[in-house]
Amino acid sequence: MIKVAPILYTSKTLSSGEHPIMIRLTLKGKRKYIGLGVNCKASYWDEVSNLPSKKHPQQKELVILIIDLVNTINKKI
Repeated sequence: MIKVAPILYTSKTLSSGEHPIMIRLTLKGKRKYIGLGVNCKASYWDEVSNLPSKKHPQQKELVILIIDLVNTINKKI
């Protein structure tokens, strides 16, 4: 079973102080990351839900983008 989860990739910090938002695919301990081309500051990220927090200025658009991509990936699996 492949696990699909959105994450804030804090291992990489951009010059603006933001981190890329990625989708992590996990199968048998091996991980693959798919970048969304969208960045977010760590203070605007909710670690519990793994989505942008309500403080983020573009929270609704990002949540829709992330959920649509996760659903598309799950359908293909």
